[in-house]
Amino acid sequence: LGKLILGHKDSLGSGQLTVESGEVQLKQGFIGTNLVQDTANKSTVITGEGAFSKTTVNNGTLLVDGILTTPITVGANGKLGGSGTIIGNITVNGTLSPGNSPAILDVQGNVTQGASSTLEVDIDGVTAGDGAGHYDQLNITGNYVIESGATLVAKLRNITGSATNTFMPVLGQSFEVVKANSVNGIFAKYQQLEGTKDGLSTDTVLRVGYTTNSVLLYVTPKSYSSIATGENRQGAGLFLDDILKAVDKDPTLLAGSTDVAKFYRALVPANTAALNTALLN
Repeated sequence: LGKLILGHKDSLGSGQLTVESGEVQLKQGFIGTNLVQDTANKSTVITGEGAFSKTTVNNGTLLVDGILTTPITVGANGKLGGSGTIIGNITVNGTLSPGNSPAILDVQGNVTQGASSTLEVDIDGVTAGDGAGHYDQLNITGNYVIESGATLVAKLRNITGSATNTFMPVLGQSFEVVKANSVNGIFAKYQQLEGTKDGLSTDTVLRVGYTTNSVLLYVTPKSYSSIATGENRQGAGLFLDDILKAVDKDPTLLAGSTDVAKFYRALVPANTAALNTALLN
């Protein structure tokens, strides 16, 4: 625990730098060989600007709050986060969680969420950004690949660091938690947030949705038929509820350009007024 400062004249030779916790400050464009985070339940923060030929997060948490040029592999017991910029491709077999609290993590490269990996996002406000009153975002210049079996976890309460933990989104709001040049695949597992116990309004849920270049979380009704007024609208609402039940049971229905996927993408962003108009028509 402490601070290690590495400048451009410092050399690790051909050896690797293994860190346990504390801060590694990179100065004047430091270039090293291998960086390894390898201590469970400990965190290391990278600040400044520098590069490694490769970085591995075997155990514990590596937070990139500076500019780090390196390909990164996150092992099954590792976690990667921070509010800085990573220049290089990232392969996640453990956990990827932008920020220290809510923040934007920029990646100039491709990101692959492995089959056993998890993306964790905090939601504490209506805009993506750093600190209290914002939500997490993974901002990728390259491609975002979600392998079959990957998990998405979102939370509005018990957020650590700088957060209000009181934000309660309303029906129709959305949160673009991933932005990329392209998004391929869907999360096989997502524990849907629901109602006041999870920080939402009564009878609302937080659903996941996809576009060709983003992953979004939408606040929707728990039941569309419950907010519909009039017999025709309620009948249409029951039909929509059946579609959502099918999607909840089989998330792969959201993949590609199937009729269900198109219908879902058109449905989930709507607020109450828009929904009632759509249900009538």
